[in-house]
Amino acid sequence: MGPIKVNRTLEEEIRQVLFLHKLIRGFELKGIKKNFITLLVLTAILIGFSFFSDLDFLIGFYIVMLGTWLIFLTRFLLKMKSFHVKKESLKKTSEEKFNPDEDYFLEFNEEFVKFTTDKTSTELKWGYFRAYLAEVDTIYLLMEQVNATWSFSKDEIGVDALSDLKRIAKEKLPYLQY
Repeated sequence: MGPIKVNRTLEEEIRQVLFLHKLIRGFELKGIKKNFITLLVLTAILIGFSFFSDLDFLIGFYIVMLGTWLIFLTRFLLKMKSFHVKKESLKKTSEEKFNPDEDYFLEFNEEFVKFTTDKTSTELKWGYFRAYLAEVDTIYLLMEQVNATWSFSKDEIGVDALSDLKRIAKEKLPYLQY
């Protein structure tokens, strides 16, 4: 397919960046969920033991369990705060880096994807991408580093080009399971 002019807008740029941020956050929450379940099971076991044994014997375990819960909750709250701080930082960075006067072009076929700006040209073979993720009107081509993901929406490249890009991505890349 020939070069397609990409109509970048600040709103689309921010929406796509925040989607990737939420995706990364989802992976983090899966790890936190496993820790929460483990801690909950250990607490249930400790409470079960307290019914069948002397409380004096388990007082040390109660203190350790209480400390562990406090550490877990503190860590969780700090991660929530850092998520919101990073979200605002990403919005601000996107606004600062966005240049409406710069022209962007996308070109792709069965062999490669090429993204060109006024200053740079990057051509990547499909094998360089690790997976793809498709929303209703956006496709994300994920690389090893999630922050380097390429994303394009129907508002940016058009419906026909987006459907062609999705078709080729389905053939060449695995779908990201999250």
